[in-house]
Amino acid sequence: MNLSLILLLLIILFAISWYRFAHIKELAVRLAKDYCKINQVDLLDDTVTLIKVVPIKNNAGRFCLKRIYKFNYYQAQLQKQFSKKIVIVGDEALPVDEKEKPDIITKQANIINFHDFSKKE
Repeated sequence: MNLSLILLLLIILFAISWYRFAHIKELAVRLAKDYCKINQVDLLDDTVTLIKVVPIKNNAGRFCLKRIYKFNYYQAQLQKQFSKKIVIVGDEALPVDEKEKPDIITKQANIINFHDFSKKE
């Protein structure tokens, strides 16, 4: 009886955690879309990527999770792709830092030519 009760509680905790994670990711996507709409740029893939989760204390002194999401956008005037970060502490989203320089993404940044790499050794 005790084992089945513990298993049931674990399943319930997992379901609640999954629901909160999905809700917070939807919030991050909405923030990314709002940022892109205000700045007249195109959000790529209409999605965000979770890059970091850190347990911290919030302003009230309670433990919560700090989630950092990254989203990519395309600026047509410059014909370049950039990325920005969204920070969510607990259920509260921090404003996107306008002073932070966006990361410029080049198309060849992730391409490794193994033929050239093997010549260097």
